[in-house]
Amino acid sequence: MAIYEENREGVSGWFRLKRYSIERALYLLQRLTGIGIVVFAFVHLLYTSWHPGGWGDVVLGVLVVYHTLNGLRLVLTEHGFLIGKPVRAVYPYRKGTLFGPQRYLTMVILALFVVFLLVWSYVALVISAG
Repeated sequence: MAIYEENREGVSGWFRLKRYSIERALYLLQRLTGIGIVVFAFVHLLYTSWHPGGWGDVVLGVLVVYHTLNGLRLVLTEHGFLIGKPVRAVYPYRKGTLFGPQRYLTMVILALFVVFLLVWSYVALVISAG
């Protein structure tokens, strides 16, 4: 019974990051960027001539780039790449799952995200504006 009561947080539970690791923050960002992309697509289809321009392009680029890169990481992990061989659990247990190659892939994804964010911001704000 305690398990069901513990999991009744719903969507607000997404934002309680204190008791979780980096994986939970990546999960939250994946969900939020997905929702943002869907909202943008809906508004864009509703008003076909609407284009955000300027900072709107930057925000859209951030959403799409992060969602794509983290999605690729999740697909690789889901299909068994970068997980490693199972090992016997030894006390004290390690908290989380980002060890070895998964940790390096996560850092590479986040570094690529920052690089793409800077390039996209430069293109959207400096080159397109002037």
